[in-house]
Amino acid sequence: MKSSLVPAIAVPPASPAPPGEPAARKPTLGVLGGMGAMATVDFLRKLVEATPAERDQEHIPLIVRFCPEVPDRAAALAGSGPSPQPALVAAAVELAAAGAQALAIPCNTAHYWYDALCAAVPIPILHIVDAALAELQRRGVSPQGRPKGELTSAQREGSFIFPQGRPKGEFTSAQREGSFIFPQGRPKGESTSAQREGSFIFPQGRPKGEFTSAQREGCFILPQGRPKGESSSAQREGSPVSGPVGLLATSGTVHAAVYPQRAPHLHWIEPSAAELDTLIMPGIHAIKAQRLAEGRALLGAAAEALAARGARVIVLGCTEVPVALDPIADTERLLGVPLLDATAALAARCVAWARHGQTPALQGPA
Repeated sequence: MKSSLVPAIAVPPASPAPPGEPAARKPTLGVLGGMGAMATVDFLRKLVEATPAERDQEHIPLIVRFCPEVPDRAAALAGSGPSPQPALVAAAVELAAAGAQALAIPCNTAHYWYDALCAAVPIPILHIVDAALAELQRRGVSPQGRPKGELTSAQREGSFIFPQGRPKGEFTSAQREGSFIFPQGRPKGESTSAQREGSFIFPQGRPKGEFTSAQREGCFILPQGRPKGESSSAQREGSPVSGPVGLLATSGTVHAAVYPQRAPHLHWIEPSAAELDTLIMPGIHAIKAQRLAEGRALLGAAAEALAARGARVIVLGCTEVPVALDPIADTERLLGVPLLDATAALAARCVAWARHGQTPALQGPA
């Protein structure tokens, strides 16, 4: 499986112990996993990748409680299944009693019961949503989800097409519908298939001069492609993003507002009911059943739908999703809209806790 953590979320390198001296023992992290199975393995891999270690002794001590017996979280929130809270609390208490000094839960929906879990154990629980929000801040997403210069709702609506918002001339409904392809609506002359395909970038199709993939990738924001100065993939991924934040998550996470409750100041674009029923939940179930190609196709279509509705960054808010979607490769496929892996963000937060005994505080809304 391709690594999606580096260079997405970087942890400063640790100073190695002098030769011949034992490495200082790090605190023990408890992992309340098994929701689902592949998602937990993915988290553990990303935790190892995020740890600046040159030898075995520099890794984080772990106690992993694999809990496949926990009832389905989304079903419980939909009222069609038993509550997972007793099983979650029992596993958390078991981990704390076994010597864990903090807990990580690589399952977004399970964080609906976060307060009950915190009340049950005397150790901190690192919140996956807080980790994802901290990574959004690191990438430069403004607290209000919009550029510093205040835009009107009409400009925000039009800015998917025009970087500076809609021109003064008001468009008709038909023109607005067609403006995803043509800023002024479709011309009277019917365009060819090749022109229609290229017209997402240029209303009359691609010019004769062939563009590089970097230019094609940049043209989602800049109609003429990326400026002449070529940026690296790390720069593209880390560049400041302003605008709505898409959330690719389970029906339980969406309906329980697990993310918006932690960050109500952001402009969230969530999946529609139809997308949850026909794309996201079937895609997640495919991942759980190890049908990765099927899951990737369904979840990729859901991500594309969020991008088409104006999301400028998409949080992969279910730990099954990054098992199928690669935040680097699929960012390029999604017209340059970056994908943020909440699993990798939680792994990086756990490393920060293990190295420094604390996690960075989130900045308040501007």
